[in-house]
Amino acid sequence: MTVNHNAALHTVVLGVGASVSAYKAVEVLRLLTKLGIDVWVCPTPDSLRFVGAATWESLSGHPVHVDTFDNAAAISHVEIANRAEAFIVVAASADLIARFRLGLGDVFLTLAALTVDCPCFIAPAMHPTMWDNSATQDNVSILRERGWHFIGPVSGRLADGTTGIGRLSEPEIIVSTVQSALDWQPQGA
Repeated sequence: MTVNHNAALHTVVLGVGASVSAYKAVEVLRLLTKLGIDVWVCPTPDSLRFVGAATWESLSGHPVHVDTFDNAAAISHVEIANRAEAFIVVAASADLIARFRLGLGDVFLTLAALTVDCPCFIAPAMHPTMWDNSATQDNVSILRERGWHFIGPVSGRLADGTTGIGRLSEPEIIVSTVQSALDWQPQGA
């Protein structure tokens, strides 16, 4: 399917964290574009070990931005952030949540997070012991106080075979939560 980005209903920055669940962000991207939303993907460098840049570029129709100097002549983190009507991070690890909380700007995604002025959503994915860790819970609390919206995590079977809270919410839930929170209707509705 070819997305006509000029006719897009809304624009989203989709951040992708380094988690085994990163592959589910592909489905989030697919569902967003199916709704007529223009998506710019900003994966963390380590997330590319799970899903490669070619996948993101092919499905979004845009170059992928990972490093601050990637495609520097094409677009900056400020330009992407200014386009965003929503900032969604899928498969956010405990490390990435901490980086957002601390305001670190060491890669394209975290720089964009410092620059966006739109609703921000985080869909965490991590082992239950990491989610329950007091440092992670403090970081989540601070981000919530700053207005960030958390979608999950949910309880379920994890990659290591254990069961508990830390599983990424399903892509349909992530997209419908953002859509409902922002009162976005599908294109043509």
